[in-house]
Amino acid sequence: MTRQEYLERLRQALAGHLAAEELERTMAYYTRCLEEAGAVGEEALMDTWGEPEELAGELLANLGHHRPGKKTRRWIWAGLAGVLILSAAFWVVRLRPWAPQAGSSGSSSLTESFDQVEVDLEWGTVTLRQEEDLYRCEADWTGTDYTINAWVEQGVLHVEGKQRGGLHLDWKENQSATVTITVPEGAALRELSVYTSLGDVTLTGGKAGLETGPLTVESDLGSVTVESLSTGESDLTLELGDLTVTGCTFQNTQIENSSGAVTVTDSQVGDLTCTLDLGDLTLERVSGKSADWTADLGSLMVQEGTFSGGTVTCDGGEVALSGALSGTWTVNNSLGGIAFSTTVGDWGYDLTTDLGTIWVDEANQGTRAQRQGGANQLTATADLGDIRLTIS
Repeated sequence: MTRQEYLERLRQALAGHLAAEELERTMAYYTRCLEEAGAVGEEALMDTWGEPEELAGELLANLGHHRPGKKTRRWIWAGLAGVLILSAAFWVVRLRPWAPQAGSSGSSSLTESFDQVEVDLEWGTVTLRQEEDLYRCEADWTGTDYTINAWVEQGVLHVEGKQRGGLHLDWKENQSATVTITVPEGAALRELSVYTSLGDVTLTGGKAGLETGPLTVESDLGSVTVESLSTGESDLTLELGDLTVTGCTFQNTQIENSSGAVTVTDSQVGDLTCTLDLGDLTLERVSGKSADWTADLGSLMVQEGTFSGGTVTCDGGEVALSGALSGTWTVNNSLGGIAFSTTVGDWGYDLTTDLGTIWVDEANQGTRAQRQGGANQLTATADLGDIRLTIS
């Protein structure tokens, strides 16, 4: 069965059961998975998923799934992730205000000081911003049968959105929901936690940046943007969507993204652990301590980075690392090249490629190059691709 035939049968099996928007999101996800797998891997991936009608049945049977656990990766993950990711997305919700009342649309506002935020939504976009001189939580919605409640208890702002009356599968009404939280300039938070099954998350500090303790963000289907935050430990987990971090200072950072890009610019990240299944990792002008980065189907790119050692693993993409890199590095790439450029001197190295060429400071070294000693050490292996080491 060809890729096109598989996708067409899947579309036919899901048509009539999903809203048009969710059908297109679903098809876009599976199309991207097959495109990333390529001509060699797509047949194995379709075998893992099973017949298109079987896959559609699994998706529709798991509509009530909520908060998937941490993922396994590679092809097995790709075969099952559709169920885990999209089940949360098919929580078809229609909103009502803070307390039950008649009507299908409206807005509500809560004003009370707090120093910790916990958001848990089955559906809705979340925006946190720092401006003015008020504490505020606002919601706007269109629809019925979904309840968003907000309250402050012992300094903690709780925002919860839960389904009322069971699962709804009709999309006759226009469904929408937004939650906007405002924190005054100069205020700080003890902790910030945001979870949403379906919707984007935007967390933005003010001119001086928002200080907070531990930061936790989980998003099943939606993009996450974090800007001008200074936090403690940071844990950012996405199932399907892009993550963008700009102008932030994190003590230590853990990032997981099942399907989407991760872009970090002008930030400090401490010890950075980053795991991507389908998507690229791009770091520009980012400083940290140790690095532990993995990409199954995507590239790993670092420009003007400052890190003191790390482990980098890439199975299907290019690896290009540059900047003030020091310490001990291990870089492995199964299907692609490796470029390692550092402004720090005194390196020892052990470089090996099976099908490619090794270049050290633009000099051809064949398929194996070694240099003993050095305060810094690079071990790099490329199964299919060139290795380029530049020390300047």
